[in-house]
Amino acid sequence: KRGTGAQPFKQTLGQGGLPFVLPGTGNKVYVTEAPIDALSLKLVAPECSILATGGNLPVERLKPYLDGKEVLLAQDRDAAGDEQAQRIRKLYPEARRVLPEQGKDWNEQVRLHFEQQAKAQKVERSESARGKSRERAKAM
Repeated sequence: KRGTGAQPFKQTLGQGGLPFVLPGTGNKVYVTEAPIDALSLKLVAPECSILATGGNLPVERLKPYLDGKEVLLAQDRDAAGDEQAQRIRKLYPEARRVLPEQGKDWNEQVRLHFEQQAKAQKVERSESARGKSRERAKAM
C-alpha cells in the first residue's frame, strides 16, 4: 500500500510487496523507510540505489537488492528507524547506519538545506540592492 495523499506510505501489504526502488549505478544501496526520504536522499547521493520499505517490509524481501552491495541504513532518526535498522543489521551485520546531519529524516534535511540556501540568497540580493543604492547616492 503506497500513498501520497492524506494517508502516508506506512505499510506494504500482500505476499508480493516489494520496496520502492530508485536505481543507481554504484555499489552502494541506501535503505530508507518512506519514498519521500528515498527521493530526498537521491538528491544527496544520485549515483546510489535507494530503497524505501514503508517501515515494515520483511527484510527477506530486500535480499535481491542488498546481497553483494554496500548497505547503508538511512532510516529516520527515531525509535522506529532504529528498530528497522537493527532488523536489517541482523541479516547484514556489515551494514552502516547513516543519519541526516539535521532533522529527523532525509526529507527534512533536504528541505532545511533548501530553506537555508533560499535565506542566504535573499540576504545576498538584499545586500546587493543596498550596495547599488549606495552607489547611486554617491553618484548624485
